[in-house]
Amino acid sequence: MPSFERTSRTYSKNDIIKAVFGSLDNKRLCTQLPMRVTYNGIFLINTKYVNVKDIVADGNGVFLNIGQPSVTVSVGSDMSFEVIARSKQKLTEPNQFHLRRVYYRHSKKEKFFGRLYDICDKEGNIVNDIVVLQYVWDGDEQKVKLMPHGNAKTATMPYTATKDSVRKRLQFNLGRHNLKEAIARSLQFTPHNQQQIKFVMFNRQIILLENYDI
Repeated sequence: MPSFERTSRTYSKNDIIKAVFGSLDNKRLCTQLPMRVTYNGIFLINTKYVNVKDIVADGNGVFLNIGQPSVTVSVGSDMSFEVIARSKQKLTEPNQFHLRRVYYRHSKKEKFFGRLYDICDKEGNIVNDIVVLQYVWDGDEQKVKLMPHGNAKTATMPYTATKDSVRKRLQFNLGRHNLKEAIARSLQFTPHNQQQIKFVMFNRQIILLENYDI
């Protein structure tokens, strides 16, 4: 998977703006979700191919959302910028945008962080279909061992979060096909393995058991 930069420094607003507005033809744009990244690095994600909500399902276990501040900025043709407000304000000009930073901390490795940066226009669209994904350690890089889900009482299978797109596909297929056919159709969307698919039909609602997540 192509990384944009190997660094542990925090990306500034200027870095984010240059990455989003200046990387349209960058060959290092990711058209697949980076999986099991446990080193310091920056990735540019092409959201035409990757569902933004899938990004937290990166095979590293559980990341906790610890904040997502937004600022309102204006951006010039030379990628210079000005902060209009240190919060999300109404956009009135085509060169005004919301710059959002979403901060995650790993649930088991408290010095391992994920950061997601995006810039949206006044229609709420992600500018240039690019989001910036950063993994960073506070200190030395370490191995991340996957553990069973915290709610699991007997399961020993390592837990990885379900991709939002896969969850929706399973729900869609189970509403229209029998169990065997729904699994077969859903497997075309690359869950990690078939053994991880467990679900219960109850009151016509689909419950994905988190201890056997995809």
